Amino acid sequence: MSSGGIALSAMEFLTYRVIDADLHVEPLTALLFARSEEDTQWQVRVTLCDITVDNGIYIVPVHVGMRLLKLREFEEKQEAEPYVTTNVTVAGVFRFSQGNDWSDALRDKMLRNQAPAIVFPFVRATIGTLLNNAGFGSVVVPLMNMNTIAENHPPVNIIDAVTN
Repeated sequence: MSSGGIALSAMEFLTYRVIDADLHVEPLTALLFARSEEDTQWQVRVTLCDITVDNGIYIVPVHVGMRLLKLREFEEKQEAEPYVTTNVTVAGVFRFSQGNDWSDALRDKMLRNQAPAIVFPFVRATIGTLLNNAGFGSVVVPLMNMNTIAENHPPVNIIDAVTN
């Protein structure tokens, strides 16, 4: 596990994929000109999804939903009726190296806490690109402490994939 004081991780990040992305914009002229942070107020929610394991490959999805609730001098919208809604889910793909001596509890904790922290920057980039390409300029998804989110989130299941 370690070599000369360097800790080597048995969990390997292989790749990621955007598995779901959507954007809904209310048809308001004012939204055509909303481009700056001072013009807008976004609500951000992070959801950790069930993890799927298939032949030693772990698929760890992270979902982020954003809602634009405040637009310039307009009335603040209720959560159920936002000006703009975007939802993005990105799945990271991980595996554990052969011969590692991690306990099941440590492996599960890494998958539930550390893997989402690795996937989250890809979700942020996807949302930023989606909103930028939709004409909203540089909307930045805030940095979040994924360990804290994982600790306070309802438990995530690790499910065996159904193979045919």
